Amino acid sequence: MSQKFITVLLAMLLGIQAIATDLYLSALPSIQADLSATIGQTQLTLSVMMLAFGISQLILGPLSDRFGRKPVLLWGVALFTLSGLATAFSSSITWLIALRALQGVGVGAAVMSGRAVLRDLFAPERGAIVMSKAFTGLGFLALASAVLGSVAAEYLGWRSTLVLMSAFGLVLWIMLRARFQETLVVRNLHALEWRTLWSNWLSILSHPAFLSYSMLSTFSFCSMINFLAGSSFVFIKMLGLSKLQYGLCLFFMPVSYISGTFYCRYLLKKYGLQSAVKRATWLTLVPGLALVTFASFGIQTMASLLAPFYMFMVGHGVMQSSGQTGAVAHFPQKAGVASALNGFLMMAFGFATSLWLGANLVDNAAPMMHGMAFFAISVSAVAWFIVPRFGKLPA
Repeated sequence: MSQKFITVLLAMLLGIQAIATDLYLSALPSIQADLSATIGQTQLTLSVMMLAFGISQLILGPLSDRFGRKPVLLWGVALFTLSGLATAFSSSITWLIALRALQGVGVGAAVMSGRAVLRDLFAPERGAIVMSKAFTGLGFLALASAVLGSVAAEYLGWRSTLVLMSAFGLVLWIMLRARFQETLVVRNLHALEWRTLWSNWLSILSHPAFLSYSMLSTFSFCSMINFLAGSSFVFIKMLGLSKLQYGLCLFFMPVSYISGTFYCRYLLKKYGLQSAVKRATWLTLVPGLALVTFASFGIQTMASLLAPFYMFMVGHGVMQSSGQTGAVAHFPQKAGVASALNGFLMMAFGFATSLWLGANLVDNAAPMMHGMAFFAISVSAVAWFIVPRFGKLPA
């Protein structure tokens, strides 16, 4: 497989998470109304998917270390595609939540395997550059999802957004079946034994570099989730935007993110991964402080919400590429398990964040702003103080 193909494939594997969220964000208020659900119940279609995404990786990671990346990818993407198609026919919010959980397992298989494949093929510093390129592709997928999702929700109804997810899954499955070659050279025959699992989990979770980079990717992800889980209700129901206008707001989110991935590659090539993270800290600290300030003074406008978030997304492009690469860098023989644990931490914290937001987001944007600010400032603290001390990478 050529490096160009690997980069495109990684973009699609990592981007499946954006497809599973961004495509239907514009449709959330319609889902709430059509299925007679509360805001909290409707947000569960997002948060339960993330929880299943996170928990499933704890088994999928060892499975991929035992049997290889390809079989896990094929079964996982098939599950994503079929369960996604079934969601389009949901008659109640309960069924939609349950099917989204199955879809989350498929997302977990794709994203976890993508990170493991990266570690199979590239050394850490080179892997970070390839990862940032893949995240550029992810940004374009998110951009397309924001536009297609808002148009589909406006003119074809919320069920059409779920059909589009399945169409993406089918294309990805065909690519994997036809072109992907196994990247795991030596299978770990004991990867699924409980003693091995427990030993691997403990050794990885106790490693300071893993914890440092996982905190970086997790806190950055949680700040973004605060926006994704709450923004459709804030902009459409509270600020009165149409679905198409909201889609236009989402359009510039991946544009900012893509800019961040390019900035990430510049920093990586010039300074290395540890210094790149530290130098990008201002991109998360400034928006975090701005959101706290705006929320304190009751300023809840499109500008006060979007300007800090767009700046944060530039920083997110640096922090996610660096965080996810650094988390698996020390574990070439356990890349599947390390990738799974990193993904589990992100999704578990993201699930808790989404639940908190669903319970507190009622009639104004302050809870969303406070949540975004808290995690953005946390990212800055980790990038400035923890990663430089504990985040040294192997050669």
